[in-house]
Amino acid sequence: MYPINTGAGEFATTVGLSAFVTMPTGHHDFGRISIGSGAWTATPQVGLIQGLGHGFFFDGAADVAFRRDSEEAGNLTVSQDPSFQLQAYLRYQVSQATSVSFGYSGTFGGDSFVNDRATGLQTRSDQLRLFANTFVTPTVQIQGMIGTDIHAEGGFKQDLVAQIRLLTVF
Repeated sequence: MYPINTGAGEFATTVGLSAFVTMPTGHHDFGRISIGSGAWTATPQVGLIQGLGHGFFFDGAADVAFRRDSEEAGNLTVSQDPSFQLQAYLRYQVSQATSVSFGYSGTFGGDSFVNDRATGLQTRSDQLRLFANTFVTPTVQIQGMIGTDIHAEGGFKQDLVAQIRLLTVF
């Protein structure tokens, strides 16, 4: 949903609202590093695209993740406070189909509890990212991202993060 969309000019403003639901997929083994989370998560998000002129844009997004409590073996209830993510990027539109961007992604909060007792685990990371993407056809986009954590607490600090995404618009 786009409650603000001032058009396609070089100084246009677009604000979008979206929501994501994440299912408890993957294998979850409480007390160990697992691929899955073992819980449902709802994540509403607000995004902003602001044209700055001469092919430059500011892209920003803020979201909050609400994780549902999960019941684990041994009558344990695992809960987590909401976690927040902020993203801000300066994007240059090289052509109608291709762009590059550089910016910041930060994740905060998400204190964890077992049977209402704090575990001391929380989320805090600050990451710098560089993206490049292009539409190889009118409906297929490929995107690459590299990044590095400049700060991390409550988890692993990642020296190098890399991602390749293939998107099909239908």
